[in-house]
Amino acid sequence: MRDPNDSDWLTKELQSLKDLKAPQTLLPRIMEIVKRRASRRFYTQFWSKRLELFRTCAVAAGLALSVLVPLANLPKSVLHALAGNPVFAGFLTCAETGQAIWLNASIFQLPLPAVSAAVAFLTYLYCAAAVTVIHRTSGAKS
Repeated sequence: MRDPNDSDWLTKELQSLKDLKAPQTLLPRIMEIVKRRASRRFYTQFWSKRLELFRTCAVAAGLALSVLVPLANLPKSVLHALAGNPVFAGFLTCAETGQAIWLNASIFQLPLPAVSAAVAFLTYLYCAAAVTVIHRTSGAKS
């Protein structure tokens, strides 16, 4: 068995490699794609390349809303409007209790909304990184 650190063997192997030639049809196909992309308007180029960015921003906005909506407590506002009914008054009490727990609870002396926001953000970063790695390693075309 040959020693992989032997530079003479490696040099001989590298010199014995043949130069590969591209097919004759490769350059015209590439130039056609380049010309087609160059002929598009700038705003079409922006949105075709940035569609993934738009989807990423939409997911980030959804994660932000999932943290901010409990803080605003929209169901509590609706129940305040319907507070005359005793059934809704009970739901209002539950909503106020839930908001108090949400705002006053802590994990390791950190407020629960801050911990939830951090977890949502880190989850988003992990998912975005996983999608990017999968996209790049699968050889998918953009």
